[in-house]
Amino acid sequence: MKKCISCGNEQDTGKFCGKCGGEVVVSINGNAESSAELSTSNVAGNLNVPHTTNASSNERVEKVKEHSKMFWNYFVRYIKRPSESFVTGTSEFINALISILIFAIIFGITIYVSISSFVQAALDGLGGLGEFFIGEIESPPFFSIFGSAFLFAIVSMGLVFLALFTVTKFFGPSKTWQELLSYYGAYMLLSSLVGLIGLILFLLNIYVIGSVIVILSFLIMLAIIPTYIINKLLELKSQKLDKFHGYLVYILLFSFVYWIYIKIIADSTIAPMIEQLRSL
Repeated sequence: MKKCISCGNEQDTGKFCGKCGGEVVVSINGNAESSAELSTSNVAGNLNVPHTTNASSNERVEKVKEHSKMFWNYFVRYIKRPSESFVTGTSEFINALISILIFAIIFGITIYVSISSFVQAALDGLGGLGEFFIGEIESPPFFSIFGSAFLFAIVSMGLVFLALFTVTKFFGPSKTWQELLSYYGAYMLLSSLVGLIGLILFLLNIYVIGSVIVILSFLIMLAIIPTYIINKLLELKSQKLDKFHGYLVYILLFSFVYWIYIKIIADSTIAPMIEQLRSL
């Protein structure tokens, strides 16, 4: 008879316990405990480390499953009733951040897929010459394109949030940045869902409709969601402005800031490309 040195389980055969996976030792003349103690002192270092590692891995997996389930419940709840975020406040702040990051990730992947598809379509359009250029043209770098598109989406949402915070700070109900971000993240679930549909259409080579869907998801993020939040907050309490004037202040402020942002991008990326083409 063999006995597990970890949990005391007894079994006839095998080197490891059928219950906990620990090492088993032979019980001689009823002195299983002393035998187990000797074995434990000899193999403790080799036995406990793998067992602890496995336990830690299982714990991490369980945590990932738990957080995934929590976010799924958050998604289902707020995709149906995003306005509940005005009631729950900052209780879903972390999920709101995840929602915003998911949109940026989907947008980044979509831009990469669209550029890759465009390059491939251009090569296919060259016919036999396309095979020659395939060796000359490198495939679009994923991390460079994805990273640029991801950062562009993050900065765009940051400017939206900055305009939202400014308008509500001076003209509407005083809200913390965590509250505003929680509201915005709950509504961003719709943009992420629409963007995901656009990405799927791109992967199915349905480029025209996919492009329209992706642009729509970006417009929802950039214009529709923040103006609705402004309307909702000014409706609750407007200190100095009618909500129509709140719209105007938000649109003018955001348009000005976003125009500067786009101009910086154009001057730093598009202008050098044009100069390079002119020099050819």
